[in-house]
Amino acid sequence: MEVYENGHLKDYNLFSILGEGEEVTAYLCDGKVVKIYKKSCPIFRLSISNCKQLINIETKRILLPKTMLLDINNNMIGYTMNYIEDIGAYSFKSLPKNKLKEELQLLMNDIEILSDNHVILGDLSHDNTVYNKGIYLIDPGRYKVGIEDNIVSYGKNVDIFDEYLLNIIKKQISVLYNNEKKKTIINNIKEYIYNMDDTILEYLINDMEFENIGELVKHKGKI
Repeated sequence: MEVYENGHLKDYNLFSILGEGEEVTAYLCDGKVVKIYKKSCPIFRLSISNCKQLINIETKRILLPKTMLLDINNNMIGYTMNYIEDIGAYSFKSLPKNKLKEELQLLMNDIEILSDNHVILGDLSHDNTVYNKGIYLIDPGRYKVGIEDNIVSYGKNVDIFDEYLLNIIKKQISVLYNNEKKKTIINNIKEYIYNMDDTILEYLINDMEFENIGELVKHKGKI
């Protein structure tokens, strides 16, 4: 698979495959991730103009495209991203409270930066998350760029991210409790947080009184 990156022709079949999704095949090449759209993928592709905009945005934990990949006819067929080694979810969920809050604040800052640039996240999932003593979103690739103003973008991004965090908490509950108790506990947690007029992300950053997410779940499990 020969493509141009910054004017240089490369055959990415020579490199290790990191994984495959519905839309892309991901390779590890020279210490970075190379994502090539599948020819049969009609679902979602970034445009050249949207990719250029994302390349110029600086974030810490929500990883964005770094360079575009073009074919011989200058059609965009993929992009590169920074590579972060995944050392496991425990390295994030076991962080002490102050470090956990620092990580979540970095994510909040990224959400604010993206919103100020009229970018709305999409496709947040466990499969698109890497843990390395923190949490990295490696490819929420269904970005909506320039559709909404910054205030609307921020509201939508926070809602999307709250749902994502809630799914992380649900996974922790699944480890500790059976299905019968799981629904009650998650409702207790949602009610506890929303009664404080906070989003989940704001609560975890500003008001969390427990040492980590696991302790929050264990505490609510006793109710």
